[in-house]
Amino acid sequence: MQSVWMHELTSDDVEEYLKRETTVIVPIGSTESHGPHLPMGTDTYEAIDYSEEIAKRAGVLCTPPVWFGDSPHHMGRPGTISLRSQTVIDLLKDVYRSLIHHGFTRIITFNGHRLANLPVIQIASKQAKEEHPNILFACFDPVHIAAETHKRIRTAPGEGIHGGEFESSHMLFRHPDLVHPEKFEVSRGVYIDSRLVPLGHFAPSDRVMWITTWQDQIKVTPRGHVGDPTAASVDKGKALWEAVVSNGVEFIEAMRKFTGARRV
Repeated sequence: MQSVWMHELTSDDVEEYLKRETTVIVPIGSTESHGPHLPMGTDTYEAIDYSEEIAKRAGVLCTPPVWFGDSPHHMGRPGTISLRSQTVIDLLKDVYRSLIHHGFTRIITFNGHRLANLPVIQIASKQAKEEHPNILFACFDPVHIAAETHKRIRTAPGEGIHGGEFESSHMLFRHPDLVHPEKFEVSRGVYIDSRLVPLGHFAPSDRVMWITTWQDQIKVTPRGHVGDPTAASVDKGKALWEAVVSNGVEFIEAMRKFTGARRV
């Protein structure tokens, strides 16, 4: 294939592809504020970048990316475009159904909107799986698929996944022309004074799920990001890149070999 992107191919190209491979990656991100130093489309750039490289190395196709996600908590900053949760669920289910109709049997959703899109992706995938039990569904999220690398390379304390250390590192590595390092600033806050709501997603601690609105978020993140982008670097971006991509390719190989759940 001259491209891993379905929208750059002809229908005949996709038909030929399906004769030898039935795996496809669906990239989804968001368009939302990421502070004064990163572009609104950071999450989608991540989804596109990672999906494309995984697809190239694994020899699979990607659907066109979805630039909008479940982002009501970021509506406090201008430019954020949020879809309703049910809208994202319905959109993904329609994408999945279309792919299944044409013969795709292994569907991977790459979530660039770290963690925040996971609930809607899970619901959409679960409902589609109930309709089509023989189809394999998976979701790649940088926070989960490369958790050990995140923990190993971090140097800034606390939260760093929304416009902080990690996303800024990716953008410095892949899209330095869209980054404004001169505007890097630390941004942290507290939603509730409880040890059960730690700011760090990688903190090995007891925790509860705490639901916020954009009114809460803007008090904690008045500039639109959380964490310390001054801790970002190209080297950290490279480390995350290789971890996410290599783990993604490894999992696709496991999906290809899958013949059914079994006891061990």
